[in-house]
Order: sequence, then structure tokens, then C-alpha cells
Amino acid sequence: MYETIQFPQVWKPSLYMYLSLALSFCTHEGQFYWYTDPKAGPGFTQELAGMVHAIGALASIVGVLIYHKLLKDYSFRNLIFFAQLVYGLSGMLDLMFILRWNLAIGLPNYLFVVLEECVSRIVSRVRWMPMIV
Repeated sequence: MYETIQFPQVWKPSLYMYLSLALSFCTHEGQFYWYTDPKAGPGFTQELAGMVHAIGALASIVGVLIYHKLLKDYSFRNLIFFAQLVYGLSGMLDLMFILRWNLAIGLPNYLFVVLEECVSRIVSRVRWMPMIV
């Protein structure tokens, strides 16, 4: 294993995966309490919050299909660059929801949360697929 990790084709993607995971800022797990808080948050039921995560799991499958059907022939470097860029931008959707900008543009809380969960799961899956396959 020591000999294998010395190849740049192995250690560079491994280092990227480690740093990308270690430096990612994700608030999805911590938002569950806020989702269900009727005073500070939108006051979703626990079942509704669970349903949002289930829909997000289906979106992960969609992300795999998008990679397989549309993106697998792109160069590794370009795909990783743009996927990381879109992943960073999709992280701003959490901030938009917490600041309630979704209501300002006319999107109800439930619809925005479902869309945000789907977008972040699809982008996350597309971001990791080139390194897994």
C-alpha cells in the first residue's frame, strides 16, 4: 500500500477527497431542530423533515444517473472544478432559507427545502462520482 500511495495518480485525488470532506461546511444535520422549531424555524413536523431527507435520497440516485448519462465523458479536472464550484454555490441555499429569502421570492418553505435538498444531494453525488468510479 505504501508503494501505491506514492503515485501522483493516487495521492493527489486522495488528498483532494480528504481536504474536500474535511473543509466542507454542511448544516443539514444541525438544521433538523431548527426545521421543527415553531418559533424560530418553519415549524415542520418530524415526519415532514424525514420526508424531505427521503426525497433527498432519491435525488442522490438522480445525481448518479446524471453523471452516468451526461458527465462521464468530461475530463476529470474540469468536472471536479465545476462540481466543486457548484457545490459551494449550492451551500448558499441554506443561508437563503435561514434568512427567509425564499418567502421574499414567493417560494413556500416546504417547496424551497425540497428543492434545496435535491440540488445539494445531486451536486454532492456528481462531485464524488468521478473519484468513486
